[in-house]
Amino acid sequence: MHTITKEAILLRTWDLIVVGAGPAGAAAARAAARAGVETLILEAEEFPRPKPCAGGLSAAALKELGEPLPPGVAGRACRAVRPRYGGLAVTVRREETLVEVVHRDRFDAYLLSLARQAGAEVRHGTRVTAAEPGSDGVTLRTDRGTWRARVVVGADGARSRVGLAVRPPFPRRDLGVCQVGELPLRPQEYETFFVDGLEVWYSNPEKGYGWIFPQEAGLNVGIGSVARYLPSPRRELSRFLALAGLPEPAAVKGAVLPLGGRNHPGQAARVLLAGDALGVADPFTGEGIRYALLSGRLAGECAAAALHRSPAHPDLSSYPARCWESFGADLRYARLFARLYLSLDQRLNRLVFRHPGLFSRVADIMQGKGTYRDLVGKLGSHLPGYWLRGLMNRQTREFSRTISERTLRPPG
Repeated sequence: MHTITKEAILLRTWDLIVVGAGPAGAAAARAAARAGVETLILEAEEFPRPKPCAGGLSAAALKELGEPLPPGVAGRACRAVRPRYGGLAVTVRREETLVEVVHRDRFDAYLLSLARQAGAEVRHGTRVTAAEPGSDGVTLRTDRGTWRARVVVGADGARSRVGLAVRPPFPRRDLGVCQVGELPLRPQEYETFFVDGLEVWYSNPEKGYGWIFPQEAGLNVGIGSVARYLPSPRRELSRFLALAGLPEPAAVKGAVLPLGGRNHPGQAARVLLAGDALGVADPFTGEGIRYALLSGRLAGECAAAALHRSPAHPDLSSYPARCWESFGADLRYARLFARLYLSLDQRLNRLVFRHPGLFSRVADIMQGKGTYRDLVGKLGSHLPGYWLRGLMNRQTREFSRTISERTLRPPG
């Protein structure tokens, strides 16, 4: 009888190793394992673990997940969204759920359980420090030894160590930042808030937004913006909470979000990137889970197909094109829409805010029934009238000229 040593486990070559067990990593591992690929997840932390996030799981994200959330994981279903801009407010309602607000520790643990059920193995407490692609595989250096795989999916977040094997670090202009806290409330206090929907306060902070999302017995609150516009996020959160008449949370955490809409490299040799490691958060709403699940699934499917075709020489080059077709092109329009919002002066933003169909179309996007391309086109058809009234500033005129097929071409 042979004894399998720890060294032998570390030195074996896996078909696929996924680095990171968040939504993107769990989705990638689940897809690959379901396709019969020997899959291992390496995760730096022990699950369940807290994660600074608004916890908004859009209807489109729920559809991508393809599984109903079980009791204890399912959050508060919201069928309305109320955007605010100064003294203006618009409420958009739907018959179906727009967003389900979840606790990330429970939700991520559930996703990981789905990957395990599909056949993936998990090693917690293993932090990857470097990925070294070679001609016959990828070597992963960790704080618990060295691992080998034919293919690696990097889903280890905004500061991905695997990502450095594919691309340089994200530039500051492509990063969003947020501050998040939770407020437990007594029942009598809870009923005074917008309990069946999401409140989003635009221009709080000035070039960003604040949010108030209902949970089962409290609120998820926070602020977010592009990093360069938010030098003091903690101070801005306090200012927003005071404006909304809310107390300070007992604990506040920050996070960095690499924003989508740019051609961030997502594949090199035997390495794929997904989720925040790829940089696919919605540049306007900040939604990241939907695109983490989608890019993770695509990465797992591409890895499995390549390994089935040629285990010794897997060709992963189709992955960037699949990402572009599935969500990349539309995130480019989302980025343009976000730039428009940031470039308009307050007078024109108020006019845009009053557009009757604008936030209804945003709700369609959250449900997976519309696209940012449609939204930008519809809004653009109204802008000439604003120009004639002399309300368009120079930055927005420059922005409008960027909406062309040349600007919106796919990577490569």
